Amino acid sequence: MSDNGFKKGQLAYTAASMTPGELAAKLNGSWKDGYVAFATTEKRLNQLPVTLDESFFRERVQGIAGAEGYVSEVNLWRNDASTIEEIAAEREENSFYVQHWLLKTDPVSGNENCWHCEADTKVGSHHNNDKRLFSGVLKSVEVVWPENRLNFYLTTGE
Repeated sequence: MSDNGFKKGQLAYTAASMTPGELAAKLNGSWKDGYVAFATTEKRLNQLPVTLDESFFRERVQGIAGAEGYVSEVNLWRNDASTIEEIAAEREENSFYVQHWLLKTDPVSGNENCWHCEADTKVGSHHNNDKRLFSGVLKSVEVVWPENRLNFYLTTGE
């Protein structure tokens, strides 16, 4: 595979149910971009005039134009020279089901467990009058994880 543009990587994946406080702690720090979905709308991370703290995930939304109800979904990403990270969370009653991907693009030799390469994904919407949070091409990384027979994409940004 490496001769087709793929490089070796080390992927760590976790999935767990979390309380609003645990999710807020997990999301602590800076994120490059992403979105938060509410009952009536979705907002990009940079459009949120609030902190992603425990009360934000526990209580009804307040102070965000056009948003009603509770946080229903979160998807955030960040990366640096050697690590790509993405977190996705979906509300389950009073908790969240959280998936977390951490890809090391320069793994220690012998610790490789996946292949990755840069990719461009087309973003858009096929509903809601073609409303889009992102436009055009969204930079991503294609990941092939043979151990689990998975092929998926991690977002790195516009």
